[in-house]
Amino acid sequence: MSGGLDVRVVLKGIHKVKKRLASGDIKIHYYAWRGGPAIHAKPGTPEFVHSYNDAHSSNRQPRAGTLMTIIAAYKAAPEFTRLAPTSRRAYLIYIKLIEDAFGDLPLAALVDRRVRGEFKIWRNSFADTPRKADYAWTTLARIMSFAKDRGMIAANPCEKGGRLNSYGRPWTADGFRTSWAKACDRAGVTGLTFHDLRGSAVVRLALAEATVPQIATFTGHSLKDVEAILDAHYLGRDIQLAEAAVLKPEARTKL
Repeated sequence: MSGGLDVRVVLKGIHKVKKRLASGDIKIHYYAWRGGPAIHAKPGTPEFVHSYNDAHSSNRQPRAGTLMTIIAAYKAAPEFTRLAPTSRRAYLIYIKLIEDAFGDLPLAALVDRRVRGEFKIWRNSFADTPRKADYAWTTLARIMSFAKDRGMIAANPCEKGGRLNSYGRPWTADGFRTSWAKACDRAGVTGLTFHDLRGSAVVRLALAEATVPQIATFTGHSLKDVEAILDAHYLGRDIQLAEAAVLKPEARTKL
């Protein structure tokens, strides 16, 4: 038999996204489900079916009384489903790491103060790639914040977890203040606080099309704070963002 095998199998929940390329051609992207992982194989091939099945098998069903129940609730909530597709895909990478490490963790363990230390040990296991470590911690903190807000847990064990610096170690308060003062002196910066610059960084990163998790990891804000800053203080009055919003649909209509 020549050629590839054309497999006709009905796969439920496949999500399709059409995008117009610069050439004017339309390309269809396939995802295992809305907000789920991309399927890069050609539709109708065994590889496509395998990728679909692998994605769904990794989307484990939560066992009652475990952290997976919180994760599943978060992925089904508007806080997650209403994110931009790129943001959801970024989250899912780190959610998978959390599921693998702590999916079976009993919810009762979250009231033990030692669990924060376990979470930090897990975060620091990625210290060779500090950005990955910070993304993972930020995502876990976001899920815990969601659970606390919904009354599923009494406290967020990941609050104010800090982030790893370029040397792979957390900043101390004194160490950061000293380093910040030295950096300001070298740059000749006066009359501005660190928080002023953090706010400016949020909007500049948004203009550069960074996702909310990426912005939060870079600036040290919580995900909720990044969203609040962009929504209440910057997006409504930033002319560059407004112009970008106008240009995007125009770009799609040009052939």
